[in-house]
Amino acid sequence: MSSQWALQHYEVGVRIGQLSVGDDFNGVLPGDLSGNRALLRCLSGYGSCLWRLERRDEAARVFERVLRLDPSDRHGVHLLLSAMRAGEPWRDRERS
Repeated sequence: MSSQWALQHYEVGVRIGQLSVGDDFNGVLPGDLSGNRALLRCLSGYGSCLWRLERRDEAARVFERVLRLDPSDRHGVHLLLSAMRAGEPWRDRERS
């Protein structure tokens, strides 16, 4: 699967999720509530695709948004953000 293809599909998921919470939503979406997991997972995947495509600034903004929405960080996004900021190249951390 190409990164660009995956990015487009995650973007669709993010847009669908945003329809539920609204563009101006600044609250918290706890990741332990099942209704929130799809949006948080799509955002996490979207950020990872941006990182893989070397769009690091955009990826950082997405990862930071996930952390604001779910401060408990059930998807381990802080680790992704730290690795990316440390200059590490993207790698599939779920398969490593």
